[in-house]
Amino acid sequence: MSKTLSLCMIAKNEALNLPRCLSSVNEVIDEIVIADTGSDDETVELAKSYNARVFQFEWTNDFSAARNYALSKCTGDLILYLDADESLDPSSINELLNIKKSGETAGYYCTVKSFDNDSSYDNTMRYVRLFPRIERIAFSGKVHEQIVPSLKENNITIRQSKILINHFGYNVSAELKKLKAARNLRLLLDEYEKSSSPYYAFQLGNTYNILDDDLNAEKFYKIAGGSSELEKTHRAQCYTFLALINHKNFKGELAERNIKLSLQLDSQQPFSYLAAAKILLRNGDMAAAEEKCKLAFLLNQKLKNGGENSISIILNSEEIIYFGLMLAVNTKNEKYLKFYKDELFNYYNSLYGKEINYTKVINKLFANSAMNIQEVNDLYKITNKYNLTFFLQLLSQNPNNNQVIEVVKRFRQDHPSNVEVAKNLAKLYEEAGEILEPIEILEEALSNFENDPAIYLYLITLYLKKGDFDKISKILNEVEVRFSGISAVTERLKSIKKLLASVLKLT
Repeated sequence: MSKTLSLCMIAKNEALNLPRCLSSVNEVIDEIVIADTGSDDETVELAKSYNARVFQFEWTNDFSAARNYALSKCTGDLILYLDADESLDPSSINELLNIKKSGETAGYYCTVKSFDNDSSYDNTMRYVRLFPRIERIAFSGKVHEQIVPSLKENNITIRQSKILINHFGYNVSAELKKLKAARNLRLLLDEYEKSSSPYYAFQLGNTYNILDDDLNAEKFYKIAGGSSELEKTHRAQCYTFLALINHKNFKGELAERNIKLSLQLDSQQPFSYLAAAKILLRNGDMAAAEEKCKLAFLLNQKLKNGGENSISIILNSEEIIYFGLMLAVNTKNEKYLKFYKDELFNYYNSLYGKEINYTKVINKLFANSAMNIQEVNDLYKITNKYNLTFFLQLLSQNPNNNQVIEVVKRFRQDHPSNVEVAKNLAKLYEEAGEILEPIEILEEALSNFENDPAIYLYLITLYLKKGDFDKISKILNEVEVRFSGISAVTERLKSIKKLLASVLKLT
């Protein structure tokens, strides 16, 4: 017998998001139930216009309490729970209808794809969002509430599905993300103080990571990663994020150690393999980096094609393809170069269709050729956070210096938060015989990227060329203090000091 389906939600001041969310489910939902926690915009009126049953719930700083209140008002056999900043993907309608018809009492893992222009990756995770309405089943946890523990306690089968939920809540500025993380921090700390749960340690690590608090993020990732009570996949993610924090802070050996621990715990995560490839590249092991990148691509394709893994971060294909291309160019590996170029052109064809041909400009870049106006405009259209560094690498080998400078200047306009653009533009001006322009670019970059030792070292060489010894002395002291733990930087400083001493002797 076919089952009925309730959409169960909590909301506050979601008038902007609610129409997209509710419109996405109107073909499959038999009932909409919303617990409103104090809206003072048009949320309630909009919800009622979609025939939602709206109940007022006084906010108590407890997400599970609000969700369980909404759950208690539902009458459907099955519960689908969404947030207002989410929507059901149209491709999932038929599968949901089939699940309703099947009559089975089970929970279902769904894919939640979070769009995030500010991050280096789009976070695609799998969560149970569809489950049977049974009186004993309830959410737990004041924040980052969970339903799976209750389903398992009640011996409910949990199946995989291809249901896709699009999440737009992370597609905001870094500042807004930090505000949301700061709001949740106190609730998470309260939960952790009460239970010492490794799951909340994991979520605290994630929250401190968003807040750029590396010290506390490391502390809680270590606690969670070292706990045998936490799912292995979550533990593996802890070690991957620890490795990325180490990598960011130029602690190469520690980064490599933590990424190995991650892959030992879970060898099926493309995100971890790509992180490993980036760490190995900086540590100078190009062959191992290529191997890990290829594994990241293959596992990612498997997950995108419906491979079963309950908790995973599915990467944007472009990110892996362009990183693989960069490695192949650096190692002159023709086999990998062909593989990733073919995958890139297939990706563009699937995304834009064959009538929009971006392969021409890509081939021009590989050939180090001058581009016409259309090709330059095409390059601007396809440049994003995944391929910008690779395009800069190819352009740095292009002999058409004037055109390259204009292109990189435009990149700097379009991507002001990318430090590699500033460094490349400075180098181009220096190669063109300029000295003041690259210094100005790097001094500005230094105010925004003070943790990048390459900027300091590059500035020292430019100051040396200009003969500005006062600035050299000041910046040398700063580098020695800030990067004393990075052996590669300290070795480079020794060489610079020797060079500086010989120059001063001559003067």
